Amino acid sequence: MQNITENISQNEALFTWQKLLMYVEGKIGLAELEGLDEEQISTIAEIGYALMEQGRTDEARKLYEGLIEMAPVDPYFHSVLGAIYQRMNDNEKSLQEYDIALKLNPGDLPALVNSGEVMLHSGRIIEALERLKAAIAIDKEGSDPWALRAMALVAIIGNILKEKARA
Repeated sequence: MQNITENISQNEALFTWQKLLMYVEGKIGLAELEGLDEEQISTIAEIGYALMEQGRTDEARKLYEGLIEMAPVDPYFHSVLGAIYQRMNDNEKSLQEYDIALKLNPGDLPALVNSGEVMLHSGRIIEALERLKAAIAIDKEGSDPWALRAMALVAIIGNILKEKARA
């Protein structure tokens, strides 16, 4: 009987060691290591998003930083954390998160548009235009609200540049 329990304990230890190794190598996230399922992670994300919408950005930030620890290759989590930092007026961290989101998903419209807006507010007009044009190129018909926002921002930039040229 003791041999059976020793084998089970050894198998559990080996399984745990393999999971830890996969986590350290970046092959799985903390959520998989901890055994959280997608529904639980989704619920945490929904709560965090609701907190952000309520203006409770510090609480939302903490949840999304935790979500990124659990699922580091989820572009949505990075995009939302970028939006949280943007609302907190932390442009540097905001752009870092948007850049990660775009590396993971180059077609992430919210990350393209929001990062373009942050760049615009930071005086990085050419880079802002590149991001906004990339968003417009994804949805040329302008059916997505994010593409419409990008089009409006490009029009505003155009008006600003025209005013500067006249002055």
